[in-house]
Amino acid sequence: MNHTHIVNSGEKVALITDVHAMYEPLLAALQDIKSRGITRIYSLGDNIGTGPNPREVLNLLREYNVISIAGNAEDYIIYGIKPYNYIMNDKSGLRKNNAIWTKEQLSNNDIKSIYLYPRSIDLIIGNEKVGLCHFANDVRFGYLYASVLNYLKLFNIASGETIDKVPTNFFKYTNTVDEYRFVLKKYDEESSIHRKDKRYTDIYFDAIKHKILGGKKITAYNSIFQGHAHFRLVDRGDTNIYTLRGLGMGWADKSSKDFNRASYVILTGCENGYKMEEVNNIEFDVESLHYNILHSKNDNPAIRKFVGLPEDKKCKVKRFL
Repeated sequence: MNHTHIVNSGEKVALITDVHAMYEPLLAALQDIKSRGITRIYSLGDNIGTGPNPREVLNLLREYNVISIAGNAEDYIIYGIKPYNYIMNDKSGLRKNNAIWTKEQLSNNDIKSIYLYPRSIDLIIGNEKVGLCHFANDVRFGYLYASVLNYLKLFNIASGETIDKVPTNFFKYTNTVDEYRFVLKKYDEESSIHRKDKRYTDIYFDAIKHKILGGKKITAYNSIFQGHAHFRLVDRGDTNIYTLRGLGMGWADKSSKDFNRASYVILTGCENGYKMEEVNNIEFDVESLHYNILHSKNDNPAIRKFVGLPEDKKCKVKRFL
């Protein structure tokens, strides 16, 4: 099923991504969005996973009627973690423990709602077609040769910069049936796991039934908005690919002030296309977020890195939530 939404001239919609179970920046962003009179909000995936408050985040998203797309963090709920070698083979066990802990925090209704997340949404804005997805390579398959890390290598990542680059063929292995088959073949070759392994065939057939971007090439769109990379990137070409910064995440440079600000994007429909505004300066309760991370039973150093905390969990935060 292809999800197509119309944005009328003068109408504003907000885009957020990669909340990763961080309640405080999400609350601040949603309150700011509401204060602007914007009622249609899209999340580009990874609402949960890594962070300390998955249930509270899902409740807040429902309260604000946010329309969510499935990311890889949701896939760990939908498919389980066994198909993902980068989780199962992580010697530290932190990825596995985080995925298990996250699911344990969710109610049955939370899990049912995640199963209903679409893979992508088409926005018709003026005379332009805009694709919303978690990543333009289907994250159900894109962790070997077409991973987000390989995509980031195409850019010179620098704090606070917008990077423009002509698109390569990076996104060619996604969406069509033939390409899904190619991806599955690559999985066989690179992981030495037989194609008939049910862990992969379940995902394969689901991906054929619920194709990202409706099975279209990225060139079918004027623009694509995605998340997944956590960094703000602009990939310009026949299709402009905008990667949003993770909602409450800073840059890799620990001197960056982005650690104390949440961000999102506003699209305003026009007669011909849309206008885009980036909102990067939303203050949120950083101390409360840090406290919740450091006192959570979920031990994941990745989240501390993205919010500017030392990766040593023993560091202290004074304020109590």
